[in-house]
Amino acid sequence: MKTVFAILVTLVASVSVAHADGLVCTGQQTALTVKVYNHVQPKAGTRVPALMVVSDPFVNYPNKTIAKFTDADGTLAYLGDGHYEAKVDLRYRNISRGGENIAGTKLAQLKSIQLIANFSYATNQLKNGEALPATLNYVKRTGEVLSEKADCVRYLKN
Repeated sequence: MKTVFAILVTLVASVSVAHADGLVCTGQQTALTVKVYNHVQPKAGTRVPALMVVSDPFVNYPNKTIAKFTDADGTLAYLGDGHYEAKVDLRYRNISRGGENIAGTKLAQLKSIQLIANFSYATNQLKNGEALPATLNYVKRTGEVLSEKADCVRYLKN
């Protein structure tokens, strides 16, 4: 009886939670790392981004992470066909380090950070670690757009 109960609990748990999924990208010029992770709860939509983390590998710990954007606070959106947009709003604690350098400018001078990956959940079946090209756009509040190519890999936890 205990075995049957354990199997049922395992089956229910596996149905209600999806595996972690997302993209890990590195800017070719700046070496900034942009990681996008999707929701793991089916009710929230497993193809909907939950978190975008922007970090600088050249900065010492614990300051590597420049900003975290989430869809829970409305600073992260998926616009379709691999296009993610993070809105820079310094009122949020995870985005408040306005003096940090990003692509030759300060975080406070940016309106948004866009990740445009050559990826679509409808047509791509990339496996964990497979590479794909992308573009990172840093949209300044003045309207100027700083752009760089990026190398991304699919993050898929089984």
